[in-house]
Amino acid sequence: MNRKVFGALLMAALLGLSSAGAAMAKPMGYGQGDFGWGAGVGMGPGHHGMMRGDFYGGPVDPKDVPKDVQDMMREAQRLRLQMRLALTEDKVDAGKVRSLFEKLHDINGKIGRWRIEEAIKRSASR
Repeated sequence: MNRKVFGALLMAALLGLSSAGAAMAKPMGYGQGDFGWGAGVGMGPGHHGMMRGDFYGGPVDPKDVPKDVQDMMREAQRLRLQMRLALTEDKVDAGKVRSLFEKLHDINGKIGRWRIEEAIKRSASR
């Protein structure tokens, strides 16, 4: 076999193996993996645990989530994005970031209270 043909075949095989390996790789991060925050909580945008079935008392159909709670979830997502954007500025406005954080913390508290009340209701109905 010609050296050039052999080299081309070897390169094609190595490229195929490396592509297959890269396709099989799975990054560890939010909503993935077996440790910490990534243990299936689905922390990405729109992937709230309760809507994915990781809710305290079992799966919750998104249709069962009241509109005001859904609105709070969307607002929390918007605030998270605004806060991340504010932190990327060359000169970070600490007051703005703190204000966004306080609003986000307040909304997350309201959502958490709703979640625990729903869990209590579901536990009582079993």
